[in-house]
Amino acid sequence: MKFVTWIQEKYAATKETLQRGWKQGSTFAGKQFSRVEKPLRRYPMVSFLVLLALLFAIIAAVNLIHSPAETSDETVDRTKTVQTVSIGQAPRIRVNGQVEKSGVITIVAPAPGVVNSVLVEPGQEIYKGKTVVSLASNYSGGSIPGLQAQIAKEQWKNLEETYPAQKDIITKQRELAQKQETQADDLREISRNSLGTSRDLLDLNETMLETVEDTLSTSTNSAEIQAARQMKAQLLQGIIQLRSQIDQTEYQSNDDNPPAELARLQRDLTLKQLEVQEKSLELNKEVTQLQLRVAQVQAASMYPSAPFNARVERVHVSKGQFVQAGTPLVTIDCDTAVTQVIAKIPGEISQQVSSMEPSVLMIGSESIELIPDYVSHEATDGQLYSVQYTLPLEVTEWLTDNSFVSVELPLGYADTSAVVPFIPIDAVHQNELQATVYVMENFQATAREVKLGDVQGRFVMIESGLNPGDIVIVDRNVVAGDAVKTI
Repeated sequence: MKFVTWIQEKYAATKETLQRGWKQGSTFAGKQFSRVEKPLRRYPMVSFLVLLALLFAIIAAVNLIHSPAETSDETVDRTKTVQTVSIGQAPRIRVNGQVEKSGVITIVAPAPGVVNSVLVEPGQEIYKGKTVVSLASNYSGGSIPGLQAQIAKEQWKNLEETYPAQKDIITKQRELAQKQETQADDLREISRNSLGTSRDLLDLNETMLETVEDTLSTSTNSAEIQAARQMKAQLLQGIIQLRSQIDQTEYQSNDDNPPAELARLQRDLTLKQLEVQEKSLELNKEVTQLQLRVAQVQAASMYPSAPFNARVERVHVSKGQFVQAGTPLVTIDCDTAVTQVIAKIPGEISQQVSSMEPSVLMIGSESIELIPDYVSHEATDGQLYSVQYTLPLEVTEWLTDNSFVSVELPLGYADTSAVVPFIPIDAVHQNELQATVYVMENFQATAREVKLGDVQGRFVMIESGLNPGDIVIVDRNVVAGDAVKTI
Protein backbone atom coordinates (compact mmCIF):
# COMPACT_ATOMS: atom_id res chain seq x y z
CA MET A 1 0.00 0.00 0.00
CA LYS A 2 2.93 2.34 0.52
CA PHE A 3 3.80 2.03 -3.13
CA VAL A 4 0.21 2.88 -4.08
CA THR A 5 0.34 5.95 -1.91
CA TRP A 6 3.68 6.95 -3.52
CA ILE A 7 2.18 6.47 -7.03
CA GLN A 8 -0.79 8.60 -6.10
CA GLU A 9 1.47 11.36 -4.79
CA LYS A 10 3.52 11.28 -7.99
CA TYR A 11 0.26 11.31 -9.98
CA ALA A 12 -0.97 14.43 -8.12
CA ALA A 13 2.34 16.22 -8.62
CA THR A 14 2.38 15.37 -12.32
CA LYS A 15 -1.19 16.53 -12.71
CA GLU A 16 -0.42 19.84 -11.04
CA THR A 17 2.60 20.39 -13.33
CA LEU A 18 0.62 19.62 -16.45
CA GLN A 19 -2.20 21.86 -15.37
CA ARG A 20 0.21 24.71 -14.79
CA GLY A 21 1.61 24.19 -18.26
CA TRP A 22 -1.88 24.09 -19.70
CA LYS A 23 -2.77 27.40 -18.03
CA GLN A 24 0.29 29.02 -19.61
CA GLY A 25 -1.07 28.25 -23.03
CA SER A 26 0.23 24.77 -23.74
CA THR A 27 -2.90 23.28 -25.33
CA PHE A 28 -1.03 20.24 -26.47
CA ALA A 29 0.14 19.38 -22.96
CA GLY A 30 -3.43 19.72 -21.66
CA LYS A 31 -4.78 17.29 -24.22
CA GLN A 32 -2.03 14.78 -23.49
CA PHE A 33 -2.81 14.96 -19.80
CA SER A 34 -6.51 14.33 -20.46
CA ARG A 35 -5.62 11.17 -22.43
CA VAL A 36 -3.43 9.83 -19.65
CA GLU A 37 -5.65 10.84 -16.75
CA LYS A 38 -8.68 8.72 -17.73
CA PRO A 39 -6.88 5.30 -17.82
CA LEU A 40 -5.10 6.10 -14.56
CA ARG A 41 -8.37 6.86 -12.80
CA ARG A 42 -10.11 3.82 -14.27
CA TYR A 43 -7.37 1.25 -13.60
CA PRO A 44 -5.15 2.52 -10.70
CA MET A 45 -3.78 -0.92 -9.73
CA VAL A 46 -2.79 -1.81 -13.26
CA SER A 47 -1.19 1.58 -13.71
CA PHE A 48 0.81 1.09 -10.54
CA LEU A 49 2.11 -2.32 -11.71
CA VAL A 50 3.06 -0.92 -15.10
CA LEU A 51 4.96 1.97 -13.58
CA LEU A 52 6.67 -0.40 -11.11
CA ALA A 53 7.82 -2.63 -13.97
CA LEU A 54 9.19 0.35 -15.80
CA LEU A 55 11.11 1.43 -12.68
CA PHE A 56 12.73 -2.04 -12.28
CA ALA A 57 13.67 -2.04 -15.92
CA ILE A 58 15.39 1.32 -15.59
CA ILE A 59 17.31 0.15 -12.47
CA ALA A 60 18.51 -3.01 -14.22
CA ALA A 61 19.68 -1.03 -17.22
CA VAL A 62 21.64 1.37 -15.03
CA ASN A 63 23.35 -1.51 -13.14
CA LEU A 64 24.22 -3.16 -16.40
CA ILE A 65 25.82 -0.04 -17.77
CA HIS A 66 27.78 0.85 -14.57
CA SER A 67 28.80 -2.63 -13.44
CA PRO A 68 32.28 -2.54 -11.59
CA ALA A 69 35.32 -4.12 -13.17
CA GLU A 70 36.54 -7.36 -11.77
CA THR A 71 39.24 -6.94 -9.07
CA SER A 72 42.39 -8.97 -9.04
CA ASP A 73 43.73 -10.70 -5.96
CA GLU A 74 47.02 -8.69 -5.89
CA THR A 75 49.06 -8.65 -2.64
CA VAL A 76 48.87 -5.31 -0.66
CA ASP A 77 52.30 -3.66 -0.10
CA ARG A 78 52.72 -3.13 3.67
CA THR A 79 56.25 -1.63 3.53
CA LYS A 80 56.53 1.49 5.74
CA THR A 81 58.23 4.61 4.43
CA VAL A 82 60.47 6.08 7.15
CA GLN A 83 62.88 8.92 7.70
CA THR A 84 66.44 7.86 8.48
CA VAL A 85 69.85 9.24 9.44
CA SER A 86 73.16 7.52 8.70
CA ILE A 87 76.00 7.19 11.16
CA GLY A 88 78.86 8.72 9.19
CA GLN A 89 76.93 11.78 8.10
CA ALA A 90 77.49 14.99 10.03
CA PRO A 91 74.39 15.65 12.17
CA ARG A 92 73.06 19.17 12.46
CA ILE A 93 71.75 21.27 15.30
CA ARG A 94 69.69 24.42 14.88
CA VAL A 95 70.59 27.63 16.73
CA ASN A 96 69.85 31.33 16.37
CA GLY A 97 72.40 33.68 14.84
CA GLN A 98 72.44 37.45 15.38
CA VAL A 99 72.91 39.77 12.42
CA GLU A 100 75.62 42.41 12.77
CA LYS A 101 75.74 44.93 9.93
CA SER A 102 78.98 46.87 10.25
CA GLY A 103 77.80 49.40 7.68
CA VAL A 104 74.73 50.48 9.64
CA ILE A 105 75.74 52.62 12.59
CA THR A 106 74.15 55.27 14.73
CA ILE A 107 76.40 58.26 15.38
CA VAL A 108 75.94 59.35 19.01
CA ALA A 109 76.90 62.51 20.84
CA PRO A 110 80.49 62.16 22.17
CA ALA A 111 79.90 64.92 24.73
CA PRO A 112 76.96 66.77 26.23
CA GLY A 113 75.88 69.97 24.56
CA VAL A 114 73.26 71.88 22.62
CA VAL A 115 72.57 71.03 18.97
CA ASN A 116 73.78 74.16 17.21
CA SER A 117 72.93 72.95 13.69
CA VAL A 118 71.95 69.76 11.80
CA LEU A 119 74.00 69.54 8.61
CA VAL A 120 72.45 66.45 6.93
CA GLU A 121 69.01 65.13 6.05
CA PRO A 122 67.53 61.64 5.46
CA GLY A 123 68.46 60.14 2.10
CA GLN A 124 71.50 62.37 1.65
CA GLU A 125 74.72 60.77 0.39
CA ILE A 126 77.63 61.89 2.57
CA TYR A 127 81.38 61.39 2.36
CA LYS A 128 83.83 60.20 5.00
CA GLY A 129 84.58 62.97 7.50
CA LYS A 130 81.42 64.94 6.76
CA THR A 131 80.17 66.75 9.87
CA VAL A 132 76.60 65.65 10.54
CA VAL A 133 75.73 67.74 13.62
CA SER A 134 77.36 70.78 15.25
CA LEU A 135 77.22 70.97 19.07
CA ALA A 136 77.84 73.92 21.39
CA SER A 137 78.41 74.35 25.13
CA ASN A 138 75.60 76.87 25.46
CA TYR A 139 72.67 78.21 23.49
CA SER A 140 74.72 81.18 22.23
CA GLY A 141 77.02 78.83 20.30
CA GLY A 142 80.11 79.02 22.54
CA SER A 143 82.37 75.97 22.73
CA ILE A 144 84.58 75.35 25.77
CA PRO A 145 86.50 72.50 24.07
CA GLY A 146 87.19 74.84 21.16
CA LEU A 147 88.68 77.47 23.46
CA GLN A 148 90.78 74.83 25.21
CA ALA A 149 92.07 73.75 21.83
CA GLN A 150 93.10 77.34 21.04
CA ILE A 151 94.98 77.62 24.36
CA ALA A 152 96.80 74.36 23.70
CA LYS A 153 97.64 75.53 20.18
CA GLU A 154 99.20 78.77 21.47
CA GLN A 155 101.22 76.86 24.05
CA TRP A 156 102.51 74.54 21.37
CA LYS A 157 103.35 77.48 19.12
CA ASN A 158 105.33 79.18 21.91
CA LEU A 159 107.25 75.97 22.63
CA GLU A 160 108.07 75.51 18.96
CA GLU A 161 109.44 79.06 18.79
CA THR A 162 111.54 78.82 21.98
CA TYR A 163 112.65 75.21 21.57
CA PRO A 164 115.73 75.95 19.42
CA ALA A 165 116.90 78.65 21.86
CA GLN A 166 116.50 76.36 24.85
CA LYS A 167 118.41 73.63 23.07
CA ASP A 168 121.18 76.12 22.26
CA ILE A 169 121.36 77.25 25.92
CA ILE A 170 121.79 73.65 27.05
CA THR A 171 124.54 73.15 24.47
CA LYS A 172 126.38 76.29 25.62
CA GLN A 173 126.13 75.26 29.25
CA ARG A 174 127.55 71.87 28.37
CA GLU A 175 130.46 73.54 26.58
CA LEU A 176 130.99 75.84 29.55
CA ALA A 177 131.21 72.89 31.94
CA GLN A 178 133.78 71.24 29.70
CA LYS A 179 135.89 74.42 29.46
CA GLN A 180 135.76 75.00 33.19
CA GLU A 181 137.19 71.56 33.80
CA THR A 182 139.86 72.23 31.15
CA GLN A 183 140.68 75.50 32.86
CA ALA A 184 141.12 73.71 36.19
CA ASP A 185 143.54 71.29 34.51
CA ASP A 186 145.54 74.19 33.08
CA LEU A 187 145.70 75.93 36.46
CA ARG A 188 147.00 72.78 38.08
CA GLU A 189 149.66 72.53 35.39
CA ILE A 190 150.71 76.17 36.00
CA SER A 191 150.90 75.50 39.70
CA ARG A 192 153.08 72.50 39.12
CA ASN A 193 155.38 74.57 36.92
CA SER A 194 155.74 77.28 39.61
CA LEU A 195 156.82 74.80 42.26
CA GLY A 196 160.44 74.84 41.00
CA THR A 197 160.75 78.60 41.41
CA SER A 198 159.18 78.45 44.86
CA ARG A 199 161.61 75.74 45.94
CA ASP A 200 164.60 77.72 44.62
CA LEU A 201 163.45 80.77 46.55
CA LEU A 202 163.01 78.60 49.63
CA ASP A 203 166.56 77.28 49.25
CA LEU A 204 167.89 80.81 48.88
CA ASN A 205 166.10 81.93 52.05
CA GLU A 206 167.39 78.94 53.95
CA THR A 207 170.98 79.69 52.78
CA MET A 208 170.63 83.33 53.85
CA LEU A 209 169.24 82.15 57.17
CA GLU A 210 172.34 80.05 57.71
CA THR A 211 174.55 83.11 57.01
CA VAL A 212 172.58 85.17 59.52
CA GLU A 213 172.93 82.39 62.03
CA ASP A 214 176.71 82.44 61.55
CA THR A 215 176.77 86.20 62.00
CA LEU A 216 174.82 85.97 65.22
CA SER A 217 177.13 83.33 66.57
CA THR A 218 180.42 85.16 65.74
CA SER A 219 179.58 88.85 65.90
CA THR A 220 180.20 90.97 69.03
CA ASN A 221 178.79 94.19 67.63
CA SER A 222 175.44 94.87 69.19
CA ALA A 223 174.17 96.84 66.18
CA GLU A 224 175.22 94.10 63.79
CA ILE A 225 173.62 91.51 66.02
CA GLN A 226 170.40 93.51 66.14
CA ALA A 227 170.28 93.78 62.35
CA ALA A 228 171.06 90.09 62.00
CA ARG A 229 168.16 89.21 64.28
CA GLN A 230 165.74 91.32 62.23
CA MET A 231 167.02 89.69 59.05
CA LYS A 232 166.58 86.25 60.65
CA ALA A 233 162.96 87.04 61.55
CA GLN A 234 162.18 88.14 58.00
CA LEU A 235 163.87 85.11 56.55
CA LEU A 236 162.02 82.73 58.85
CA GLN A 237 158.70 84.37 57.93
CA GLY A 238 159.52 84.09 54.23
CA ILE A 239 160.58 80.47 54.62
CA ILE A 240 157.34 79.62 56.40
CA GLN A 241 155.23 81.32 53.73
CA LEU A 242 157.18 79.65 50.94
CA ARG A 243 156.82 76.21 52.50
CA SER A 244 153.06 76.75 52.99
CA GLN A 245 152.71 77.99 49.44
CA ILE A 246 154.66 75.02 48.11
CA ASP A 247 152.54 72.58 50.12
CA GLN A 248 149.29 74.19 48.91
CA THR A 249 150.49 74.22 45.34
CA GLU A 250 151.55 70.58 45.48
CA TYR A 251 148.18 69.68 47.06
CA GLN A 252 146.08 71.58 44.51
CA SER A 253 148.11 70.61 41.45
CA ASN A 254 148.03 66.89 42.18
CA ASP A 255 145.38 65.17 39.96
CA ASP A 256 144.72 62.57 42.63
CA ASN A 257 143.87 65.04 45.40
CA PRO A 258 140.30 66.25 46.23
CA PRO A 259 140.55 69.65 44.48
CA ALA A 260 141.08 67.97 41.12
CA GLU A 261 138.42 65.37 41.94
CA LEU A 262 135.98 68.11 42.96
CA ALA A 263 136.52 69.86 39.63
CA ARG A 264 135.77 66.67 37.74
CA LEU A 265 132.69 65.96 39.89
CA GLN A 266 131.43 69.50 39.32
CA ARG A 267 131.84 69.02 35.59
CA ASP A 268 130.00 65.63 35.65
CA LEU A 269 127.23 67.05 37.82
CA THR A 270 126.72 69.95 35.48
CA LEU A 271 126.62 67.65 32.46
CA LYS A 272 124.07 65.35 34.14
CA GLN A 273 121.89 68.29 35.09
CA LEU A 274 122.03 69.54 31.53
CA GLU A 275 121.12 66.07 30.26
CA VAL A 276 118.09 65.94 32.57
CA GLN A 277 117.15 69.44 31.52
CA GLU A 278 117.36 68.46 27.87
CA LYS A 279 115.18 65.39 28.40
CA SER A 280 112.69 67.50 30.35
CA LEU A 281 112.60 69.90 27.43
CA GLU A 282 111.93 67.03 25.00
CA LEU A 283 109.26 65.60 27.32
CA ASN A 284 107.65 68.99 27.68
CA LYS A 285 107.56 69.26 23.90
CA GLU A 286 105.88 65.85 23.50
CA VAL A 287 103.41 66.49 26.34
CA THR A 288 102.49 69.87 24.93
CA GLN A 289 101.92 68.31 21.53
CA LEU A 290 99.78 65.56 23.08
CA GLN A 291 97.81 68.14 25.04
CA LEU A 292 97.15 69.94 21.78
CA ARG A 293 95.89 66.72 20.20
CA VAL A 294 93.70 65.95 23.21
CA ALA A 295 92.24 69.45 23.04
CA GLN A 296 91.67 69.04 19.30
CA VAL A 297 89.91 65.71 19.87
CA GLN A 298 87.73 67.26 22.55
CA ALA A 299 86.95 70.14 20.21
CA ALA A 300 86.15 67.66 17.40
CA SER A 301 83.68 65.88 19.73
CA MET A 302 81.48 68.93 19.28
CA TYR A 303 81.41 68.21 15.53
CA PRO A 304 80.53 64.48 15.06
CA SER A 305 81.35 63.26 11.54
CA ALA A 306 80.72 60.23 9.31
CA PRO A 307 83.33 57.42 9.59
CA PHE A 308 82.85 56.39 5.93
CA ASN A 309 80.95 57.22 2.77
CA ALA A 310 77.31 56.43 3.47
CA ARG A 311 73.66 57.35 3.11
CA VAL A 312 71.74 59.10 5.90
CA GLU A 313 68.86 56.89 7.05
CA ARG A 314 67.50 58.97 9.93
CA VAL A 315 68.19 62.18 11.87
CA HIS A 316 67.31 61.75 15.56
CA VAL A 317 67.76 65.34 16.86
CA SER A 318 66.75 68.87 15.97
CA LYS A 319 68.36 72.29 16.33
CA GLY A 320 68.34 73.68 19.89
CA GLN A 321 67.93 70.27 21.52
CA PHE A 322 70.15 69.51 24.52
CA VAL A 323 71.81 66.09 24.32
CA GLN A 324 73.83 63.99 26.72
CA ALA A 325 76.86 61.90 25.81
CA GLY A 326 75.57 58.80 24.02
CA THR A 327 72.38 60.38 22.67
CA PRO A 328 71.69 59.10 19.09
CA LEU A 329 72.23 61.82 16.51
CA VAL A 330 72.17 60.29 13.01
CA THR A 331 71.83 56.76 11.62
CA ILE A 332 73.81 56.07 8.42
CA ASP A 333 74.15 53.07 6.09
CA CYS A 334 77.14 52.04 3.97
CA ASP A 335 76.18 49.80 1.01
CA THR A 336 79.63 48.21 0.76
CA ALA A 337 79.85 47.24 4.43
CA VAL A 338 80.19 43.68 5.71
CA THR A 339 77.23 41.87 7.24
CA GLN A 340 77.96 39.03 9.62
CA VAL A 341 75.88 36.44 11.43
CA ILE A 342 77.15 35.44 14.88
CA ALA A 343 75.84 32.16 16.32
CA LYS A 344 76.48 31.69 20.05
CA ILE A 345 76.85 28.10 21.24
CA PRO A 346 78.14 26.19 24.31
CA GLY A 347 81.81 25.29 24.48
CA GLU A 348 81.30 21.54 24.02
CA ILE A 349 79.42 22.20 20.78
CA SER A 350 81.95 24.73 19.47
CA GLN A 351 84.65 22.06 19.59
CA GLN A 352 82.55 19.83 17.31
CA VAL A 353 81.35 22.33 14.70
CA SER A 354 82.49 21.28 11.24
CA SER A 355 84.56 23.81 9.32
CA MET A 356 84.54 21.60 6.22
CA GLU A 357 80.81 21.16 5.63
CA PRO A 358 78.59 24.20 5.00
CA SER A 359 76.10 25.44 7.53
CA VAL A 360 72.57 26.32 6.40
CA LEU A 361 71.26 29.81 7.19
CA MET A 362 67.51 30.44 6.84
CA ILE A 363 66.90 34.01 5.63
CA GLY A 364 63.19 34.54 5.23
CA SER A 365 61.92 31.78 2.95
CA GLU A 366 65.35 31.28 1.42
CA SER A 367 68.25 29.15 2.64
CA ILE A 368 71.93 29.65 1.87
CA GLU A 369 74.94 27.47 2.62
CA LEU A 370 78.06 29.05 4.12
CA ILE A 371 81.33 27.78 5.57
CA PRO A 372 82.08 29.41 8.98
CA ASP A 373 84.65 32.19 8.82
CA TYR A 374 85.85 31.43 12.34
CA VAL A 375 84.89 29.41 15.40
CA SER A 376 86.20 31.03 18.59
CA HIS A 377 88.52 29.04 20.86
CA GLU A 378 87.59 31.13 23.91
CA ALA A 379 84.23 32.19 25.33
CA THR A 380 83.14 35.53 23.85
CA ASP A 381 79.74 36.09 25.51
CA GLY A 382 79.73 34.85 29.09
CA GLN A 383 80.21 31.09 28.74
CA LEU A 384 79.15 30.96 25.09
CA TYR A 385 81.45 30.64 22.09
CA SER A 386 80.82 32.29 18.73
CA VAL A 387 80.62 30.99 15.16
CA GLN A 388 81.00 33.75 12.56
CA TYR A 389 79.64 33.89 9.01
CA THR A 390 80.00 36.64 6.39
CA LEU A 391 76.86 37.06 4.28
CA PRO A 392 76.89 37.79 0.54
CA LEU A 393 75.98 41.35 -0.43
CA GLU A 394 72.87 40.24 -2.32
CA VAL A 395 71.12 39.04 0.85
CA THR A 396 72.10 41.84 3.22
CA GLU A 397 69.25 44.08 2.13
CA TRP A 398 66.77 41.52 3.49
CA LEU A 399 68.17 41.79 7.00
CA THR A 400 68.25 44.45 9.68
CA ASP A 401 70.95 45.05 12.25
CA ASN A 402 70.60 42.96 15.46
CA SER A 403 67.92 40.72 13.92
CA PHE A 404 68.09 36.92 14.17
CA VAL A 405 68.24 34.11 11.62
CA SER A 406 68.10 30.33 12.03
CA VAL A 407 71.42 28.50 11.56
CA GLU A 408 71.89 24.73 11.14
CA LEU A 409 75.37 23.76 12.30
CA PRO A 410 76.98 20.51 11.08
CA LEU A 411 78.79 18.61 13.84
CA GLY A 412 81.90 16.68 12.85
CA TYR A 413 82.94 15.68 9.32
CA ALA A 414 81.07 13.32 7.03
CA ASP A 415 82.65 9.93 6.21
CA THR A 416 85.47 10.34 8.72
CA SER A 417 86.16 9.10 12.21
CA ALA A 418 85.73 12.67 13.44
CA VAL A 419 81.93 12.47 13.10
CA VAL A 420 80.21 13.12 16.40
CA PRO A 421 77.79 10.20 17.08
CA PHE A 422 74.67 12.35 17.45
CA ILE A 423 71.19 11.21 16.42
CA PRO A 424 67.77 12.90 16.80
CA ILE A 425 66.13 12.34 20.18
CA ASP A 426 62.95 11.22 18.36
CA ALA A 427 64.81 8.10 17.19
CA VAL A 428 65.41 6.87 20.77
CA HIS A 429 62.93 4.54 22.51
CA GLN A 430 63.73 4.59 26.21
CA ASN A 431 62.32 2.91 29.30
CA GLU A 432 63.57 2.52 32.86
CA LEU A 433 65.87 -0.33 31.87
CA GLN A 434 67.42 0.55 28.53
CA ALA A 435 67.51 2.84 25.51
CA THR A 436 66.77 1.36 22.09
CA VAL A 437 66.94 2.60 18.53
CA TYR A 438 65.78 0.91 15.33
CA VAL A 439 68.20 0.51 12.47
CA MET A 440 67.41 -0.56 8.93
CA GLU A 441 69.02 -3.90 8.01
CA ASN A 442 68.04 -5.59 4.74
CA PHE A 443 65.03 -3.21 4.55
CA GLN A 444 63.75 -4.40 7.92
CA ALA A 445 63.60 -2.60 11.27
CA THR A 446 65.99 -4.12 13.83
CA ALA A 447 66.17 -3.06 17.49
CA ARG A 448 69.59 -2.02 18.79
CA GLU A 449 70.40 -1.24 22.45
CA VAL A 450 72.52 1.90 22.85
CA LYS A 451 74.18 3.92 25.59
CA LEU A 452 73.20 7.58 25.65
CA GLY A 453 75.46 10.56 26.30
CA ASP A 454 74.87 14.32 26.51
CA VAL A 455 71.80 15.91 24.99
CA GLN A 456 72.41 18.96 22.76
CA GLY A 457 69.24 20.63 21.52
CA ARG A 458 67.15 18.00 19.72
CA PHE A 459 70.12 15.63 19.36
CA VAL A 460 71.61 13.09 21.77
CA MET A 461 75.10 11.62 21.75
CA ILE A 462 75.41 7.85 21.33
CA GLU A 463 78.39 6.58 23.29
CA SER A 464 78.08 2.93 22.21
CA GLY A 465 75.77 0.58 20.32
CA LEU A 466 76.02 2.04 16.81
CA ASN A 467 78.64 1.58 14.13
CA PRO A 468 79.67 3.73 11.14
CA GLY A 469 77.31 3.07 8.27
CA ASP A 470 74.30 2.14 10.42
CA ILE A 471 71.04 3.64 9.18
CA VAL A 472 68.96 4.79 12.15
CA ILE A 473 65.17 5.02 11.74
CA VAL A 474 63.83 8.31 13.09
CA ASP A 475 60.10 7.56 12.82
CA ARG A 476 58.47 6.07 15.91
CA ASN A 477 55.73 4.10 14.08
CA VAL A 478 57.86 0.97 13.52
CA VAL A 479 58.53 -2.16 15.51
CA ALA A 480 61.14 -4.83 15.11
CA GLY A 481 60.62 -6.89 11.96
CA ASP A 482 58.68 -4.22 10.01
CA ALA A 483 59.56 -3.87 6.35
CA VAL A 484 60.82 -0.35 5.79
CA LYS A 485 62.14 1.87 3.04
CA THR A 486 63.63 5.35 3.09
CA ILE A 487 61.84 8.46 1.94
